Amino acid sequence: MRENRFREALKLLEPISRDKDTQHNYAAQASLLIAVCAERLGEYENAITYYKRTAERFDKSHEALANICRRMI
Repeated sequence: MRENRFREALKLLEPISRDKDTQHNYAAQASLLIAVCAERLGEYENAITYYKRTAERFDKSHEALANICRRMI
């Protein structure tokens, strides 16, 4: 992501966000980062979907809180 290679980042993050065996915090981080990548690519509908999914699926996580704060800005 740091090098603006958002499509490649999406491919790497997607399996992590869906994996039920992955530690909860890694899956939450991956989900939030997918939303950020989609937003940077201008795919706003996808970004909104992932921001919502992060907030709903990981409602007690730091990523959900970051998601809420990001919407307030």
